[in-house]
Amino acid sequence: MIPHDPDSGIAPGTPWEAVPDDWVCPVCGAGRADFSIVT
Repeated sequence: MIPHDPDSGIAPGTPWEAVPDDWVCPVCGAGRADFSIVT
């Protein structure tokens, strides 16, 4: 789960798998592919 990103239409509680492949972090500018899921 990621923090919400209302400017990109990402609602609070959105699972990572549902985030679009072309999403870019509004804070750091990194693309979705640059992130890793940590459990």
